[in-house]
Amino acid sequence: MLLLLVASRTVPAPADGEREVFLGLPTVKYEVSVDESQRTKLSSADSTKNAVRIVKIGDEYIWKTRENRKLIYSYAGYGDFHYFIDSQGGGYVKVARTLGGKVTFLEHVGLGMITITYFGSAQLFTP
Repeated sequence: MLLLLVASRTVPAPADGEREVFLGLPTVKYEVSVDESQRTKLSSADSTKNAVRIVKIGDEYIWKTRENRKLIYSYAGYGDFHYFIDSQGGGYVKVARTLGGKVTFLEHVGLGMITITYFGSAQLFTP
């Protein structure tokens, strides 16, 4: 099995038939519930622990870091936004290319009545 080194942690490399589409490392985490909200700046170790990884197998996009959920890909040309959406309501990943060429993202996940949103930078993006 091949492994990729991501900020001092290894994650499985794409398996046969998988094409790596997105790998992002978050820098900030927001947790929100009906009663409270919290912003956390992530350490390098926490960033790596919460890495976001999406692969493509055939015509399907798979959210490898969220229970291998199938995702729907959508591109919105204005602002150069790319969306990977869990049709079961588990969340989405929004990827944007800035005018300077940097690729940023947010990952939004719903866990019951709590939402978690991560913001960060892409290490790899090839939709």
